[in-house]
Amino acid sequence: MVIFLQILFFALVLIFIKFGAKLLLSFAYYFRINLTVLSLVICFFAAYLAELCDLSSITGAFFAGIAISQTVFKKKIRRNTETIGYSLFIPVFFC
Repeated sequence: MVIFLQILFFALVLIFIKFGAKLLLSFAYYFRINLTVLSLVICFFAAYLAELCDLSSITGAFFAGIAISQTVFKKKIRRNTETIGYSLFIPVFFC
């Protein structure tokens, strides 16, 4: 059962990388939703789904980052999340 969930996770991630991230971020941009917050929510949600499938949470966050980096909004999102990353996420990771 666990292997089935892991295969399903990777299949859904592949679909999300190809279609979902571009569509979701374009939708958010059209309706003026904060792209930085949405990208962090996507990252945390992917990490949570990976943990549900008995994978490491970093696996889900990594694939979410790949999906977001394939969009036209990557420079804006990177610029806005850089401060949060250097001040919060990286120090917590290395503690």
